[in-house]
Amino acid sequence: MVYRVAGLAGAALTALAGLALSAAVLPAAAQTAPARPALQHPSNMKTDYQLAQWHLQRGVDQFCAGDAALLRYPYEAGYRRAVNAAERHEKDTKQKGMLDAVQKLPVRQSRPDEARAVDARLAAAASFASAIAILEKLAAAQPGELSLQRDLAVATSHLAKVSGIWEKARNLHQKAVDLQKAVVAKQPADKTWPHDLAGLYQGLGSAQFGMGGEPPARAAKRAELDIREKLAEAEPSNRQLQHELALNYDRLGVMFHTIVNVSQARDAFKAGFEIHEKLAKLEPANLAWQRDFARNRFDAGDFETSKGRTGTGPDMGAQLLQQALQMRTAIVARDPADVDAQTDLRDNWLRIAGQFRNGERPDEAMAVYRQGLAEMRRLAAAHPADPGWLYYQLEFQFMIGFLIQDEIQPRLGTRTLPPREKLEAVIAGTDEVFRQMLATMRELGAQSLRPETLRIYETAQAPRLCTISL
Repeated sequence: MVYRVAGLAGAALTALAGLALSAAVLPAAAQTAPARPALQHPSNMKTDYQLAQWHLQRGVDQFCAGDAALLRYPYEAGYRRAVNAAERHEKDTKQKGMLDAVQKLPVRQSRPDEARAVDARLAAAASFASAIAILEKLAAAQPGELSLQRDLAVATSHLAKVSGIWEKARNLHQKAVDLQKAVVAKQPADKTWPHDLAGLYQGLGSAQFGMGGEPPARAAKRAELDIREKLAEAEPSNRQLQHELALNYDRLGVMFHTIVNVSQARDAFKAGFEIHEKLAKLEPANLAWQRDFARNRFDAGDFETSKGRTGTGPDMGAQLLQQALQMRTAIVARDPADVDAQTDLRDNWLRIAGQFRNGERPDEAMAVYRQGLAEMRRLAAAHPADPGWLYYQLEFQFMIGFLIQDEIQPRLGTRTLPPREKLEAVIAGTDEVFRQMLATMRELGAQSLRPETLRIYETAQAPRLCTISL
């Protein structure tokens, strides 16, 4: 998930998120740093190695603490969406006070400390740098110990992911790739080393693409794909390797979509789909993989509905987005507290509505917005302890209000008033939406005091697995 946050601290976090950071949530309160090994004589390489591993794990814990600060409660994402919609409302209309009303909701106190999140990333970078300094000395003293070279590559890759500067990240990722390539060259029969190298190429390609370097990014992603294809072909029964290959195809599809390479984007999404479909049938209980499958359909649909597509693009895109919506609805039904699944479902409804809105089909867009609102209301009623659905409900109400007001915007732009009955209908519709929004906010305020809602806080404090992927 990419978190969109405001202010200078938010800009820094958004840049970090763009470097393909991935971690599950682990609240800061649950962070426990490993016990630091006692310093001994410098010649004790075992102790030095333990110290390097301590710095490495500490950096991961600090990284996770930063992500925990960004997503502490299940409804945080919904709250941010509502704030963003309210900010837009303040900007686009003369009616003021809605943003202030949203920000005054009792749960505003759960908003993350963005400055603390940035500090956590900086602390993680310092820990990774300390680990690298020790590992470099150990690797120089024991050049034949390939595990040290591998650990050094991993630590360098982790530092790249928290650097926050594209060029620095690219250089660090390149260094990590070069280190791991040397390891692979010395033990080509060991399948573990190439697998790690593929992950390092993934980070390098993302950093290069973030800098706008399409050719080098494509080369890095091609190298990653070559490795993953060979690994998956060598072990066709290894579902994890097959899943990683599918995700590789998906990332390629998104890249080709961005650079408007229609045929290669379509081929990449199709290749990913074929693997996802097989895995979904083999492991129907694996919701994480089901979410990845749905994302493949969503990204492919988003690609097909983009402007400039030819042939059957728009119709195919609508079908793919509907497939993704059905899959995401089923996933939420199985795990309604998963904030990523919540956001996926919300995004799907809004993307379908946006497809009609961009195609100047406001009536169909309005129908989808209202369907999405009805779904958010249903989920809010079914899960009264989770305010997240009320926040999404609030955002859909904002979007309906925007679309109603759009009906008179073109005429206002030409300084020509619409017919009186049309203007009155728009005013009445807008007032009704505002009444609904205020009712939703009153419900949120009351809900925050319920015991079952307060338990959300306690549940959110439970530690969850947190890792930084290669």
